[in-house]
Amino acid sequence: MLPRPSFVPGLLLAAVALPAAACWLDLDRLGAGLPSAAAGGGSNVGSSTTSGSGGSGSGPGSLVLECDPCPEGGCAPEPVAEGPAFALGAVDLVADNDGVYWVNQEGGEVMRFVSSADAPETLTTAVAPRCLVVRSGNVFYGDDEGLWSCTADACMETRQKITSSIAQGTLGRVAFDGASVYWTDRGTADADGRVYGCAPGDCAAPKPYATGLFRPDTILASGGQLFWVEFGNGNANGAIYQGSSGGSATTVAGALNFPTSVAVDNDSFYYPSWQPGGTIRRCPKGGYCNGPMEIAPGVAAEKPFDVAVSGGRVYWSDTADGAIRSCPAAGCGAETPRVHVSGRAGLTRFALGKACIFWVDATNGGSVMKVGR
Repeated sequence: MLPRPSFVPGLLLAAVALPAAACWLDLDRLGAGLPSAAAGGGSNVGSSTTSGSGGSGSGPGSLVLECDPCPEGGCAPEPVAEGPAFALGAVDLVADNDGVYWVNQEGGEVMRFVSSADAPETLTTAVAPRCLVVRSGNVFYGDDEGLWSCTADACMETRQKITSSIAQGTLGRVAFDGASVYWTDRGTADADGRVYGCAPGDCAAPKPYATGLFRPDTILASGGQLFWVEFGNGNANGAIYQGSSGGSATTVAGALNFPTSVAVDNDSFYYPSWQPGGTIRRCPKGGYCNGPMEIAPGVAAEKPFDVAVSGGRVYWSDTADGAIRSCPAAGCGAETPRVHVSGRAGLTRFALGKACIFWVDATNGGSVMKVGR
């Protein structure tokens, strides 16, 4: 029997505007059977990776957040950036109001392509970066050494280290609510995972929100609440936790197999089971979920990984067939899930913009792609 995590009471969080971004993506060598991100040449979008805001808004970047509507799915994807020069080992991304931001783990870069630029640009270099979150011109990213912050328009000059990870490469995922930054750290042993938080400018002694977790991963701040995922080891010991404003954290879903992500809307939270035949499930907020509802039946050839919810639909990525699918938040019922893209090598994380679905994968030497919602 694994020890259960301990929690620190008095959890007090501000409201958040952006979801968390992915950091630790290894998950027992997720991509071991996938083509290398460095393989192949592919095509590049843009012609420069130098820092700076670039053109006048009439170049390629002016369209980066735009997509033709594709409400039924099946439209052709478009590249935002492709090839080793721009997306070598791209593992996570964020769609912000001014453009798309991503991190290249193999290339060691934090990147963006904004509407005022003529090409993707390198914001800063990093040691195997794995995650980022962006809000109001502030960038937070995690790498092998710890958690960092910078201003988007001068990241190289303003970057500063917020905190170190417990050990090299153990930082999990990160969330930011406009006042405090929160992150998971899986630690150096199976049940050594922790959740921390601090104000970015005052993080000499981060506040522990939970300890004793079995490989915590996704963390999400939403509406004054904090949700995080305990990945587990596949022996039905994964879980979803919620910290209520002013109270202690509680388990809201347990006995799970490989929950790799969590998404929330006003009434519910959603999570996948990352295994063959796994499903996306929905639970009501407000207490422990005894009867989660399947959004769509599991299919043996599919492995749902990342999940997001927006506009009354739930979207998820599938690492088995490189697809992104969606269903109404209430569930697909007898309908087949909508397929927005498929056949992308190494597809894992994705982000929802107002008009587009963005994702990172290993196609064409690494790519950041989009398709209309």
